[in-house]
Amino acid sequence: MSKKSKKRHIKIIKENHKKIEDHKKIEDHKKIEDHKKIEVEQIKLTRLHEIIVLAILFLIAFFVRMLTYSSIFVGNNIRFLEFDPFYHMRRAVSFAENFPHIWNFDTYIDFPNGNVVGWPPLYDWTIALISNIIGLGHPSRHLIETIGVYFPVFLGSLSVVAVYFLSKEIFIGDKKGQNWEIGVISGLLLAVIPAFTQVSFLGFVDHHVAEVLLSTTIYLFLLKALKAEYFRDRVILLFIAGFVLILAIFTWPGTPIFIGIIYIYAIIQSVVDKKYK
Repeated sequence: MSKKSKKRHIKIIKENHKKIEDHKKIEDHKKIEDHKKIEVEQIKLTRLHEIIVLAILFLIAFFVRMLTYSSIFVGNNIRFLEFDPFYHMRRAVSFAENFPHIWNFDTYIDFPNGNVVGWPPLYDWTIALISNIIGLGHPSRHLIETIGVYFPVFLGSLSVVAVYFLSKEIFIGDKKGQNWEIGVISGLLLAVIPAFTQVSFLGFVDHHVAEVLLSTTIYLFLLKALKAEYFRDRVILLFIAGFVLILAIFTWPGTPIFIGIIYIYAIIQSVVDKKYK
């Protein structure tokens, strides 16, 4: 075989090798793209399943809390459960009729001297805010009372969703989205547990249900911040947790206990980290 023929033969072999390599690259790229598409579809399906599960949990919690309906709506009248809700509604009606102004001194407490109201105004003011939005600035007494009795129902149902995400975050496992079943079980337990349903029944217009929702949300975003990979994400999540903490302070005077729990966790975690490093 002449030198010319050898060179041509080697050139053809190289060209064939290059074609095979290019074909492999194209095939590998197609496989990667197909794999990505499958992953995207699986994520979409997982999110759809999660939305359905959360909707079911929310509806279960909602309907359980509606069991007092016949006791609350009697004819054209609206009744409230126990005693504290009557005072909350008194403030909510007053705030709604004088929106956005609030008062924190009540002449009817220790009458005729009057006294400072014992709890922050945000819970009652939120009822007044929603009433003014729906009532276009002129809500009727019946509308304010209706929103007031439904308010704990919605907060209680949202608490179930918050507990789902918090539980899933705590028991997340090695893969993202793992152990979502624990989130479902936790949310379902909170949806029906008597100790919590009692303070979130229709007609129980009191701030206790807000304490659960706000504290759970604080711990959820705090935990997410601790697990965040990037500094920017951590700052945003901590800012949200801090903002919810401010809302809690204006809702319940016992909110500092939430901060105390965070401090206790930080101390225990630092001791554990030092011991096992």
